Amino acid sequence: LTLIYKVLGHGTEAMTGMAPGTELDVLTGLGNRAAFVRETQETKQSAAPFGYIMVDVNDLKKVNDTLGHPKGDALINRVAQCLQRAAAEKGNCYRIGGDEFVVSLNGSREALLACADRIREEIAAADAGSEFPVSAALGLAWSEDQPDPIPAQVFRQADDAMYADKKRMKASREA
Repeated sequence: LTLIYKVLGHGTEAMTGMAPGTELDVLTGLGNRAAFVRETQETKQSAAPFGYIMVDVNDLKKVNDTLGHPKGDALINRVAQCLQRAAAEKGNCYRIGGDEFVVSLNGSREALLACADRIREEIAAADAGSEFPVSAALGLAWSEDQPDPIPAQVFRQADDAMYADKKRMKASREA
């Protein structure tokens, strides 16, 4: 439990703001960080292959600052809905931070890649005609591709890949 929180960049005190037993994010209805941590504990007990898709919403601060927090909340909800549609019944979606989400999947690498493609398609569709920009950086990692396929390591790889995607997206916008 502590390791996952450290991987997420938070101490275990991050859980103190949650009511005991609460595993739903109030804004989106997705699983929250506590639910994700519980799942990672369960995943450690299983030998089944798994993967994570990290998702970080782009420009949330800009939307909050220019259009107001209700529009920022709408942006977060819109991305959450994209994730739910893309993961359908194949994965679990969690909001683990302000504008950060993770989708966990079991099964196959191909299913993970297909889900990431569907997330990109859903976000592009949500962006079309939106009153504010809807975009997100994605990073994914598959347990069987890791030398140490424990959830914390797979999470770290997905998180690193997401930040690389965010950097690439920012560079292409500035070019």
